[in-house]
Amino acid sequence: MLLAVAALTMPLGWIAREWSIVRERQEISRRFDDGSPFKQVALHPADTLHDVPWLRRFLGDEPWRSLMYAPEHDPDGSQFRRVRELFPEATIWGWPLGKAPLPAGIKRLDQNRWIMY
Repeated sequence: MLLAVAALTMPLGWIAREWSIVRERQEISRRFDDGSPFKQVALHPADTLHDVPWLRRFLGDEPWRSLMYAPEHDPDGSQFRRVRELFPEATIWGWPLGKAPLPAGIKRLDQNRWIMY
């Protein structure tokens, strides 16, 4: 009986954790473009699309390609760290018009790309 309970709780715990991540990604992504330091954009040429795990796709998640980041709206960098953790598949670019310093590993949009709305 103990083995049966352990065998059942491990997969259910994994599913619950993935479901929690999917919900948090959906909640945060709804705030993009609305007073957030992040904006969802489509770039040309497009960034490579990386996938999300199959269970998250099954739970309604979808991968992100490109996000723009305006650090002047995130003075302590906490939102950046959380979005980087939740959306590891996305490429995060520095907002091209901003002059604030960018976090390590983030660069401004280069001249060979442009934003499509």
